Amino acid sequence: MSEQPAEVSGPASGIAHVNHSVETETVAVRGHLVLHVESCTSCMLCVRECPAWCISLRARQEPDPAPAIGGGRKERTRHVLESFEVDYGLCMYCSVCVDVCPTDCLSWLPEPTPVGTRAQLVHGIEQLHNP
Repeated sequence: MSEQPAEVSGPASGIAHVNHSVETETVAVRGHLVLHVESCTSCMLCVRECPAWCISLRARQEPDPAPAIGGGRKERTRHVLESFEVDYGLCMYCSVCVDVCPTDCLSWLPEPTPVGTRAQLVHGIEQLHNP
């Protein structure tokens, strides 16, 4: 006995097609990143995973005031964020940096990215920090 293939009606991919009506109101599609400096551990995941390489980060090591676990002899250190920059001229707004951040120190705000000259598209900690 051979089985007959089932008939497919509609799109072969099985993806539903939805018609969207376009409103005349202009909506800002692209927001801008917010950096919560206190939460950043300078792990560099956002920098390494960004497909556009639009993020640069610089950090320094300093002694960690927390006591060593188990009374270890080696002094603990931590990374302290010195600079963090996003070049919106290169950014694809893909949110990979936000998704990979283990401390959720990056997030999007719905306000549009301020535009201007090429130099004004590079935002540092001062422009990205939102207390």
